[in-house]
Amino acid sequence: MLPVYNPIEHVPAPPPMPTLTVTPKGVLYLHASIKEALGLRDGLPINLVPPVFNSYYWHLDLRPTAKHRIVWYDTTRMRARGIILPPGLVHESLTLHLHTLTPEYPNYYPLLPANAFASQSPAPSLAA
Repeated sequence: MLPVYNPIEHVPAPPPMPTLTVTPKGVLYLHASIKEALGLRDGLPINLVPPVFNSYYWHLDLRPTAKHRIVWYDTTRMRARGIILPPGLVHESLTLHLHTLTPEYPNYYPLLPANAFASQSPAPSLAA
C-alpha cells in the first residue's frame, strides 16, 4: 500500500537566500545572491558588526560611515578585508544569511548564521 500523499512534503525549496561568508581573519566574501539583492558594487562602504551579548544577529553595515570598502577579488567575486572580529568569535569560515531586505535602520541589515536555520523545515524564505 502506498503512503498517503501529503502536498506539503512536495513543495519546492525556496530560492537560495542572499549570503556572505566571513573568515577568521576578517575577510568577507560576498556571494552573488547578496550582491544582486542589495545592489552592491565596487567601492561601497561596508562593515560587519558581530552579535551583541545574548543575540544571534550579526549586522551588515552599508552606511556611508562604514570603515571598509567592497573590492573585486580575482575578477569574479567581491570581498571586503580588515573586518575586526573579537578573538575566538569565528574559528572557521562562517556563512551568514540576509534576514530581510527591509531593515529597521536604513543600510544596516540583520544577518543570521546558516546553522540558525538548520533545524527549521521548510527553509525560511526571504521577507521583502
